[in-house]
Amino acid sequence: MGRTRGFAALAKDPARLAEQVRWRLQRMPDWQPWRSLLTDWLVRLLTQPLPLNAGGRDRIQGNVEEALVGAGPVPSDGSSSFTLAGLRQYQVEMSFMLAVQDIDLPALDAWVRQHTFNGAARPRCCRGSSTAC
Repeated sequence: MGRTRGFAALAKDPARLAEQVRWRLQRMPDWQPWRSLLTDWLVRLLTQPLPLNAGGRDRIQGNVEEALVGAGPVPSDGSSSFTLAGLRQYQVEMSFMLAVQDIDLPALDAWVRQHTFNGAARPRCCRGSSTAC
């Protein structure tokens, strides 16, 4: 029997996720020091409740309630949250990594905050750090 795939399977098996990160970084020695941080971030990304506003509901193909079964409540007013690990269906997109150096992380973070999720509040990124301060 094959291994279970998808966000939920990886969220339930951090060791497997760590192995996936290790495998993907094996040809990138400069990224090796970040392996643990990336693995922890991915686990949090998969399990973090994400807001789903009315505009987001319109982007889900098919029945919203079916897509989000187990991912959190879906009230009729459209205010809700979900986790990636709880999604039953999703669109797989091509993955890529983009290496950057000497970037102003707080400026990039401010731009991303401004242009995603209608500027919803979240922890800011500190200069010289990829984590919140």
